[in-house]
Amino acid sequence: MDISSLLRDPSWFLASIDPETQNLAFVETHLTNLRSAPFLDGRVSISARDKIVHVPIKKALKADIYQTHPDRLLTHMSFCGSTYVSRTLEGAGEALSYREPHALVELATLKALGHSITKDYSFWIDLLRLTLSQYRKPWPNVVPLVKPSNWANSLLSDLLEASPDAKIVSLEFGARDYLVANLRGGRSRLQYSLNLLNHFLSANNAFRGAVLDVERANLDPMQRLLRLSVIVFETQKQILDRTIDESNGHRFKWASVSKDPQTHLPRIAQALDFNLSQDSISTARAKEHGHHAKDKSETYTVDEEVRRNKEISDQFAEDLNLALNWRSSKLGLAA
Repeated sequence: MDISSLLRDPSWFLASIDPETQNLAFVETHLTNLRSAPFLDGRVSISARDKIVHVPIKKALKADIYQTHPDRLLTHMSFCGSTYVSRTLEGAGEALSYREPHALVELATLKALGHSITKDYSFWIDLLRLTLSQYRKPWPNVVPLVKPSNWANSLLSDLLEASPDAKIVSLEFGARDYLVANLRGGRSRLQYSLNLLNHFLSANNAFRGAVLDVERANLDPMQRLLRLSVIVFETQKQILDRTIDESNGHRFKWASVSKDPQTHLPRIAQALDFNLSQDSISTARAKEHGHHAKDKSETYTVDEEVRRNKEISDQFAEDLNLALNWRSSKLGLAA
């Protein structure tokens, strides 16, 4: 198969980018593998034949990969229901969600580290445009959607430069809801948020002075974690405020979506230019009900999430209020 054919064939999935050899790594897959994987970040194999094909970036950039689909991007803050939304749109019949492709995480990390591959701006934007093109290759009767990892939020302005006509939706939290979601997920979520903060610091996105203020304050462990989580939240919100507005996208609060999915999921579908009926979305919602979006072996309901959120809010009310008051006084933002 020649390079142009591979780059147009949806069964070849762009799995990774090697900046040192300047190669793209592709694995052969099936539509069912892509849909069943919770994330496309390498943790779950989607390969059909355990075969990897490497393509030089410079050759790929010269190839003819004309496609008709626009980019559709579902961006999001951490832990705010984006996987559930992407699975529901997928289950409604038309969409294929590329959930958190690892190549976008790699590109975000390369930019944060100031790697040499990012220095030639024209080459860099062409590489992003090429990468996005690999997640909109047309399977029969399927419309692709990309849900980047929130790690790639640091890359968002560049992605929109590479794809100015993209259909884009963001899912977001309020500050208190974000902190509660972190606590609800326990140690693994809190550790992820700290790793995400370090990434944003490398990318010069985070409030560096506020981080230093927290680390020098001799706080108890809970207050330290909450204040650092406030900074992670505010960094994500700042990125979304800078890059998405009424002129180029639509923003939704998870609290509204989870409270009234019958109203908001069709609006999300419309914003992403999916031709989905109210009935098909309702059917997909019913199918997803009771299942954890990231692990089908686990149970999950919105009612259970609401119950747990109230328990956590009550249990940690004093700590949450302290952290949000600090947000107001230190960052100048309303609690």
